[in-house]
Amino acid sequence: MSEYLLMDGTQIPVLSELAQVVGLNEAIVLQEVYYWCKVNKRENRPIHDGYYWVYNSYEEWTDRHFPWWHKDTVRGIFTRLEKN
Repeated sequence: MSEYLLMDGTQIPVLSELAQVVGLNEAIVLQEVYYWCKVNKRENRPIHDGYYWVYNSYEEWTDRHFPWWHKDTVRGIFTRLEKN
């Protein structure tokens, strides 16, 4: 593996404390959702019941944000987050 892959490109920062509470995969997804909600808040879109939110299908989440995971893995992570 080339050294440049460790920090170049799109990064998803995850606090170890969050990963300890919800699990590493869940922390990665939660951080990405949080990031896009912040982007939408900054751009004042979209709002639902007074909250800024983001929506993608499981396939879109996989293709656009988590290409290293299978769609079923992404679905499972969101399911666990919703239950918790």
